[in-house]
Amino acid sequence: MPAARHRATLVALAVTLALATVAAPVSPVAPGSAAAAAPREPAPRPPDRPRGIRAFMHALAVIESGGRYSVANGRTGAIGRYQILPSNWPAWADRYAGSADMRPTAGAQEVVARGRLTDLYRAYRRWDLVAYWWLTGRDGRTTRPWSSVATRYVANVVAVYRRTTALLARRGTPVGDGSDRIRFSRGWSVARHGGYGGGSVRYATRGGATARITFTGRAISWVGPMGPTRGRAWVLLDGRPLRQVTMHARRFAARRVLFEAVWPSVGRHTLTIRVLATPGRPTVAIDELIVRR
Repeated sequence: MPAARHRATLVALAVTLALATVAAPVSPVAPGSAAAAAPREPAPRPPDRPRGIRAFMHALAVIESGGRYSVANGRTGAIGRYQILPSNWPAWADRYAGSADMRPTAGAQEVVARGRLTDLYRAYRRWDLVAYWWLTGRDGRTTRPWSSVATRYVANVVAVYRRTTALLARRGTPVGDGSDRIRFSRGWSVARHGGYGGGSVRYATRGGATARITFTGRAISWVGPMGPTRGRAWVLLDGRPLRQVTMHARRFAARRVLFEAVWPSVGRHTLTIRVLATPGRPTVAIDELIVRR
């Protein structure tokens, strides 16, 4: 099993560091470009299994990179939002995404980190021990005493995790696909199914079709279906591309959290979903957007 990185020093990020896991969106390819139209990315896993992983991944990303997908550690070479070592990436990508040659795109980083964190949680059953392993590569149950660096790191991750858990537990305000708060471009249609919230979704298959919402809040979630006919879409925040979201899955699921963004405080933001015409499975659908304050 690949060893995690070992760091002698911890980047000084306070617990109050922004929860903006979407801060400084940094996609290497602009939406609409030829390279953007055909990325090689895996499908996401279910939204919160094991329990708490959504909030933990937010917290880990904040402490590791400030939520940035493109950041690289000049000393260790650790890459991306979760600061995975290049030496670990091929084996982890092979195990959790099906290809050791997969590029560490934003979507691939999410899937690979999620897979590794899921295995770690199954082994340790506590998120604080998962955080300790992520920093040190060691079993925190048998390593005593923890260093001051490790102790601070774990405390910071856990503090952000608890705040994020509390925020995501709030019911929020659902904005359904029929709401005039969502501005749809041409090319969207209505599909109905008993499993959808309100019984319907808005869907598009044409590349370039957009849906946009401007809201005031601390978090937003995009809820929609996944399945074998589902494609991909770019997500832009405040006009800047963040990453592509893949909705393809082996089996149909009417409602999944497809994307989530969290900020440190209430603010006014704009979320844009831009459809990519994925060959053979172009459908992108919106059930509802949930805004939390």
